[in-house]
Amino acid sequence: SLMLLILSLIALFTVQDTTGYDYLSEKGYDFLSEKNYLRNINSHLRFRIDVDVENKGLYIYDHKDGVLYSKYDSTVSILDSLDRMYLDETILYSDHVKNRLLFVDEGGGRVFEYRLLDKKLIRLDESYRFRSFYGSRHFYSGNDKIYEYGGAGEFSTRHRLIEFNHMSNQEWLDVKVNEPIYSDAIRTLFLDLVTLTFKLFVLSTDLNDLEVYSARLPISEKSRSTWTLENKFPIDKKTDFASIGNYFSNKNLVDDRLNILGNYFYDLRSKVLYRWIVDDYKYGIFKSVNEDSLIVVNTPVIPNGLTTLHNPFNYYLTTFHINDFFNSESFETIPSIRQQRTQFGLLFSAFLILCLAGIVMYRKRLSNTSSTYYSESIFTVKPSDNHILVSLNNKDYYFYEEIEIKMFKVLHEIIEQGLDSIDLEAFDEKVFNGLGHKTHITTKRNEIFDRINSKLGFEFITKEKSQEDKRRKFVKISF
Repeated sequence: SLMLLILSLIALFTVQDTTGYDYLSEKGYDFLSEKNYLRNINSHLRFRIDVDVENKGLYIYDHKDGVLYSKYDSTVSILDSLDRMYLDETILYSDHVKNRLLFVDEGGGRVFEYRLLDKKLIRLDESYRFRSFYGSRHFYSGNDKIYEYGGAGEFSTRHRLIEFNHMSNQEWLDVKVNEPIYSDAIRTLFLDLVTLTFKLFVLSTDLNDLEVYSARLPISEKSRSTWTLENKFPIDKKTDFASIGNYFSNKNLVDDRLNILGNYFYDLRSKVLYRWIVDDYKYGIFKSVNEDSLIVVNTPVIPNGLTTLHNPFNYYLTTFHINDFFNSESFETIPSIRQQRTQFGLLFSAFLILCLAGIVMYRKRLSNTSSTYYSESIFTVKPSDNHILVSLNNKDYYFYEEIEIKMFKVLHEIIEQGLDSIDLEAFDEKVFNGLGHKTHITTKRNEIFDRINSKLGFEFITKEKSQEDKRRKFVKISF
């Protein structure tokens, strides 16, 4: 009974932590916590930022001093001072519908609600700090449903999609979607509430490609879905400058066009990627509560500066009418890798077709030239009993000597083969057939050449030397 009394007294005087902070030691703020604090205030987790899409301002939580601010135009106001130990590794979401802020563990687990009206920080979940989903991406779909995918921690990489539903279980449960995606490269998780399809936007580690994966939301506990590659785009390497945002993505949908990576829009229906052509990089573009307008959160560019070092108090907001924005601003359509390959294939096919057409036209031209050549310079040989009739250029010529008749038959064979010359020795062999001495053959051949050329009225048949080998000679005919 004495032991029971002691335990009762300890329980009576122990201060209960209603927010459920997971203490690392009895002090709750030992060396490891100090180390985590120093790490966080020098990373993107120093400032937690989200947009008030109703009043067109910013909520900024500065983890360095635990102060929560609001910023409207150039006016910065202190809203509250929060305990840094509770919110040391959380990300921020502004829920204008319920007039509250949500703080969710960046590594997964705890979910806090900060009520803006009465300035109270309340813990919504009954789970624990996971510390195993760092680098994961979140999506808030309303009705206290938060989805989280990816991340890493505790010496392993997570390829799980989990869901927090405050209205039912206050715990994180697995959503049955198969096939792992490289979680360290994920930049945005999104749930298309029209088609109930998840989207993952994955930026390659070398920042060259953006891959878009999709998976249907399972409709029952027994059903499963699978991530499939929907599209792949080449992308600007500087995109990562503005891609380390810690905001949820559901407010970035503007008329079926989802703003991702600062300056880019992905059309959920046509599956086309657009880049807003501007000189600087945006923190994000958000749909205003006003159906006709959007909000651009501009990030001042620091030369050679890191995104993590940017001061969000210098961010400024501009508003556009949606139609004016998409009609007046300059956008570039980014062709997908598939489209680029198709375009290359079409261009290559067109190139081949042009080459083939050129070859066909060239051959046709040669054929036309040849037919024109022979039609205009018809060379026919008609032998008779005692003479040969040679028709050339629509004129008739008669030759009566046997050696002349034999010579024209050889020349006609040459032309039929599409040639205009023949080796001299081969010519002599065909015409004279070894009759007589070489000197006699040469003299006789030259006399016949002169007689034929004289009768036709031009140099129809000549003897020429080879350009490559001067020792070789050819008989050449010309029309």
